[in-house]
Amino acid sequence: MNAAKERMIENIKTLSQMIYGNWLQQCSYTFAELAMADALSNSSKTCEKLAEDLELNIPYLRQFLRCVAELGFIQFNTKTKEYMLTELGALLRSDHPYSKRAEARLNGADYRYKPWGNLVDILKNGNGKEYSPTVEKGTLTYLQDKPELLQIFHEAMLKKWETEDSKIVEAFDFSSFHNVIDIGGGKGSFLISILKQNNNLKGAVFDLSTTFENSELDEINIMTGNFFEEVPDKADVYTMKNVIHNWPEDKTKKIMRNVRKAMMSTNGVNTSIKNKRLLIIENILPDDGSRDISNWMSLNFMILVDGQERNKEEYKTLGEDCGFRLENIYTTDTNRDILEYSLL
Repeated sequence: MNAAKERMIENIKTLSQMIYGNWLQQCSYTFAELAMADALSNSSKTCEKLAEDLELNIPYLRQFLRCVAELGFIQFNTKTKEYMLTELGALLRSDHPYSKRAEARLNGADYRYKPWGNLVDILKNGNGKEYSPTVEKGTLTYLQDKPELLQIFHEAMLKKWETEDSKIVEAFDFSSFHNVIDIGGGKGSFLISILKQNNNLKGAVFDLSTTFENSELDEINIMTGNFFEEVPDKADVYTMKNVIHNWPEDKTKKIMRNVRKAMMSTNGVNTSIKNKRLLIIENILPDDGSRDISNWMSLNFMILVDGQERNKEEYKTLGEDCGFRLENIYTTDTNRDILEYSLL
């Protein structure tokens, strides 16, 4: 077989995997949603026993198990007719220290999965609530009356950032600051990492009041409110991690201008206005068209919430439009960078 034909065969195989990639994603979601890894964590089981434990249809489950075995989540013992969990599949256990179960459940949920089926119309018409249920008010507002889905969202975010928050904090010198407010910081994992590594700092998370239910934060570390209305003026360094990519351009600018108003205040802290800082932590799009996870993140946020990631020049322009100067960009040991802004 000549080289050209070998390449063609390989290209066809690769393209087929892409065309039918939704099969893989939905099997991963279903395996996680049904807690199959939990059910197999202590012992291997036959299809019949697994169906009994999880209240599933045996013939349908048997076909499903063949496919997740191909994904590498389980292995089939031809002698005992039992399925056992693999190391890969174990990552979808609820109690695994590096569990990806919540993340798989989040990404496969209808409100995140189905909008991707509207991509053709979104590219033709722009995004709107007819294509994604979260595009109008944002994900967290949409989930307020859906407690199970909201819990999955928070679990996924906490698991995702358990190992990365500290790496981001290490990339910036907080030693010259006194008070930090993490805007839109959710349950507070990022703030906790900042305070653990910087004894000189006091700090709080600023977010909607409903966000703090079952939070591990102390009351002194909580500020409630809506960043579209106002931002507290009690800090000399403000952080926003994974916030602005969740909103359309006009709403992003509204948030940043409210931060600027807070930073311009002389009532909250004694720090000179020129020394106050806003830190935005986001994926930065590559300028050279290279492969990067941020390309996919940007498309995902466009589809789900009409948001986006940005390249360096776009972040510079966004800051200037809202009264900020981009002072520096710090690379972290994660996919995200820290953009440091001062007031213009």
